[in-house]
Amino acid sequence: MTEQRSSIRPVTLPRLFEVADTAVESSTPSDIASRLDVSQRRANEVVEAATRIGLLTEQDCSQLDECGYCTTTDGQGLLRAVRQEDWEEVSRVLQEGSPHYHRFLNVVHDLGPASRETLLTALQTRSEENWLTFNETSLDVLCDWGERLGSVQRNSYSGDYYPVSDPIRGSEIIVAVEGVYEELNETVGVAMSRRSIPIPEFREQLCEELRCSRAEAEEVLVDLNRANATVELQGAPMDTVAKEAPYGTKSIELDEKDGLITANQTSEQILTGLRLAGREYYYIAIHGSTSNLDFPQDDD
Repeated sequence: MTEQRSSIRPVTLPRLFEVADTAVESSTPSDIASRLDVSQRRANEVVEAATRIGLLTEQDCSQLDECGYCTTTDGQGLLRAVRQEDWEEVSRVLQEGSPHYHRFLNVVHDLGPASRETLLTALQTRSEENWLTFNETSLDVLCDWGERLGSVQRNSYSGDYYPVSDPIRGSEIIVAVEGVYEELNETVGVAMSRRSIPIPEFREQLCEELRCSRAEAEEVLVDLNRANATVELQGAPMDTVAKEAPYGTKSIELDEKDGLITANQTSEQILTGLRLAGREYYYIAIHGSTSNLDFPQDDD
C-alpha cells in the first residue's frame, strides 16, 4: 500500500488528524473504518495518504490477516500541534512529509500573487522534472490545506493566491497603504473619487501587498487610525455591499469527535469589517494626502 504515488489523495485535514489519533495505538484499516464511520475503501485511502506523508507507519503483518498501522513520531508531533492550534507547525509537518504540498508552497512563494491557472501550469511544468503529477483535484486539496493552515491566503476579490510571511513594518507599511488606497480610490468622474473604501476590500489588498495575515492587516488599520486624525473609520448598514466578495475565506479550529482529535472547517462568503471598541466599521477614508500618514514604529 505504500509504494510511491505520483498524485496526492483528496484527503481533508480533519481526516488526517483523526486517522493519526486513531492509530496512536496500533489499528488496522478495518478498525479505522469502524472508528471513523467510513467505508473500507475510504479508510484504505486515508491510511495510504497518511502513511505516504509520514504520519503512520506500517507494522510487520507477515503473520496477520490484516496489516496494522501506528502513528509515527511526526504524526504525534502533528497531533500536539493540532491540540495547541499551532497551525503553522501543522503546515510545517505536512510540508516536510508531503512532496506535493512542499512543491505547492514553493510555487506560491515564487509566483504569488498568482491565479489558480498560473499555479497549476507551473506545478505541471515543474513536475516534468520528477515523478510528481498535479491536476485540478490535487490543486483543490493543496489550496485548501494552505489556506486553512494560514501558510497561503487567497485574495477574496481577485482570487489570486500568495504566501503569508512576517508583516513588514514602519515606512514600508505606509508605502503599501498609500499604494492600495490610491489604487482603490478609483476615479468615478471629473475631479471625483471614491474617498470611502470598503474595509474588507482594503484589507484584502493590503494583505496581498504585505504578504501578511488578515489579523495582522487589521492591526495595521487600527494603528493607522489611532496615529492619524485624517484616517476615518465609518460604519454601514447590516446589508451593506461592502461585505460581499466573489471568493470567501477559509479557517480551521480544534474540535473533538467521539474522543478523537479532529477540526472544524469553515468557509465564509461574507467578509467582516473592522471591530474596534465594541463597534464594527466597514469603510475607511483618508482625508488629505496619504503621504503625510504616520505609523507607530516598533521599539528595537
